Formats: sequence, C-alpha cells, structure tokens
Amino acid sequence: MQLKDHIPVAYARRLAHSIGLYLKDRYGATKVLLFGSLTLGAYNPDFSDIDVYFEGVREELVASAMADCRRNFGERDTIGRKRIDYVQAEHLSPELRARISKVGEEI
Repeated sequence: MQLKDHIPVAYARRLAHSIGLYLKDRYGATKVLLFGSLTLGAYNPDFSDIDVYFEGVREELVASAMADCRRNFGERDTIGRKRIDYVQAEHLSPELRARISKVGEEI
C-alpha cells in the first residue's frame, strides 16, 4: 500500500488503530500506543508521521510483524518520506519506554 502525501488527521488515527488491532490480533502485541504529533495536537497532514509504539511481540516474530505492517499499511508516501514510524518497545531505553507509556494513547 502506497501512502498518500496528504494524510488527514481522522484517516491517520483510523490507520493507527488498524495497525494496533493487526499487531494485537496477528502477532500478540500486549500494548500498542499512538504517540507523537497526533496525540499532541501538532500533526500536519502534509508532513507529520504516525508514531506507533508496540510491545509484547515475541522477538522471533518482530521482523515478520514489521514486514507485514509495512506491506499492509505502508511506511513511506509517494515521494519516499517516512510517514509511519513503527517503534518496538524492546529496542528503546527504559526511560524512553516510560515516557511514551505515560503520554501515549492506547490503540
């Protein structure tokens, strides 16, 4: 799926929720959060990315989960800008995980 260059807020939120459900249902993610500009009210439909944090996916399934998400939901827009940032909790410092968990919106 190729992402469009302009992603309205409502569509970005629906897309994030679809990604969250997919990661939970297909890969057993125990927590999926939306964070960043969409949750802070600073999202720009022409430039901002969609930040999706997930945890609980077994390490041996992470590469498949990421590949499936990129294939099914996209990652870059038509001119190559990264528009969805998939963030695996286990690759972050405990401090950053705690910060995202505090400000993130459960999806």
